[in-house]
Amino acid sequence: MAHPQVTRPAFHKGINYFDLNYHRGFRWYQGHFPLARIAERKAACFGGPVAFEASGYYLYHPFALERLARDLPHVKLVVMLRDPVERAFSHYKERRSNGTEPLTLAEAVDAEPVRLAGEAARIVSEPGYVSFAHRHQSYVDQGRYAPMLERWFAAFGRDRVQVEVSEEMYASPQPVVDRVTARLGLPARALEHPEPYNAEPDEGFDPEVRARLRELLAPDVAAVEQLLGRSLPWSTD
Repeated sequence: MAHPQVTRPAFHKGINYFDLNYHRGFRWYQGHFPLARIAERKAACFGGPVAFEASGYYLYHPFALERLARDLPHVKLVVMLRDPVERAFSHYKERRSNGTEPLTLAEAVDAEPVRLAGEAARIVSEPGYVSFAHRHQSYVDQGRYAPMLERWFAAFGRDRVQVEVSEEMYASPQPVVDRVTARLGLPARALEHPEPYNAEPDEGFDPEVRARLRELLAPDVAAVEQLLGRSLPWSTD
């Protein structure tokens, strides 16, 4: 976020501390953010600095919620949800591009239950265990948002978790940014570059596989709509 009071991590926005790097300790986590005096100098003309990071795996990881609630009990949370069908294909394409997914998407969807079997339980029973399958081959399951949101709402309270929708941000980014800054207690600021990045549906998505995923995830989309009390722009046709 290009707000003068918002300070991002020094290296990359996703630190993955509360899921993959918790064993490194909180000082390691703090080391990813600029020194307080630097952040304060940057924000001096506008108000106090607000630090953030963005690690998408936190929402799905079995331990991230518990750890974050314990270590940062007053944290303000924003969850950005994407059409779970398009998310699945984007996730799959990333795995294919780096050579770690040998299967077609249809084959990977079929293989997912076997690949994930017991992985979440093993993460819980072996806190240092990092599951490649759980993180990288959960194309469908990471799009089942309702159970994840329910856990986070229960831990932090519904009013502490702000849920936004990627497609709505792409269509009209300023209102979404205004809601986030308002939640953070920051003054509104016009976006300097409101053009969306990576907003279009992925090309090369087999229509039969897309239709299959749409049908498979339709009950999950309905569950999220019921949980949030609103409709979502994810067609179930």
